[in-house]
Amino acid sequence: MSKKKLIDRIAERFDGNREVAQHALDAVVEGITKSLAAGEKVAVRGLGVFDRGSEGSKRRIVPTFAPTDELKDVVAGVRKVRSRVVQSLSMVPSQAASAAESASRVASSAARRAADTVRGERGDDGASTATPSADEKASGSTSSASAKKVAAKK
Repeated sequence: MSKKKLIDRIAERFDGNREVAQHALDAVVEGITKSLAAGEKVAVRGLGVFDRGSEGSKRRIVPTFAPTDELKDVVAGVRKVRSRVVQSLSMVPSQAASAAESASRVASSAARRAADTVRGERGDDGASTATPSADEKASGSTSSASAKKVAAKK
C-alpha cells in the first residue's frame, strides 16, 4: 500500500478529511523517527516495537521492528482487528478544545503582560517615566524626558 492509499484509509476515520489524515500520519512517522534517532525504543500497543539494532559485521545501526503477537495473529487470519480508533477518536474533540483553550489563555496573558509593560513605561501625561538603562548611565546620555526633569530641578 502506498502512502497516498494509507492516508485515504486514515481519512475515512476523519470524515474524509485527507489533510488531517496526512498530518496525523506525518506526526506519527516523525515521532517514531526522532525517537529512534535519539536512541529510544518505541512500543505501540497492538502494532509492535520499533528499536535500533546493528547490521552484520559492519556494526551499522539500523531500525528494527518486532510485531506484537496480536498483529501476527491478525495478519495470519487467526484473529480480527480490534477497533481502538472509535474510542480514541471520541477523545480528540475534547482534547483539541482543551489545547486551544490553553493556548488562548497563554496568548492572552502574554498580551496583558506586554500591555502592562508598555503602560508602565509611560506616565499619565504620555511622557516616558522609564529610568535610564545601564548603557545610558555609562555613556551619560539620557532620554529627553529625563533630561527635561533634571533641567527643571536645577
